[in-house]
Amino acid sequence: MMTPGRYAELFFLDEATALAAGHRPCSDADCQRKRHQEFKKAWYEANAGWYMGPDKHIGPIDDWLHGERAGARAAYRGNPAMLPDGALLAAGGGFFLAWGGLFWKSVATR
Repeated sequence: MMTPGRYAELFFLDEATALAAGHRPCSDADCQRKRHQEFKKAWYEANAGWYMGPDKHIGPIDDWLHGERAGARAAYRGNPAMLPDGALLAAGGGFFLAWGGLFWKSVATR
């Protein structure tokens, strides 16, 4: 599964799960370069109100994502109906994906 001399090959069931886990699309030209550029552009646009870093580099984004992965899990205490598409929610012993105003139950098990 692991190609020698390459970055770790991570696989997720869907992109929402990968992003929620703090991972981003790969920047290699033979991998997910287009998705990487789209992700970077969207991240900088979504965080323009408080983040004034260089919009050309992925380093600050990677630092932020690593801090979220290494730190405590975020706890949202607001109205679940206000969660954006792609948010993951743990409730009642299950996991749900917010999408299109609905919550989709994950079939994954712990």
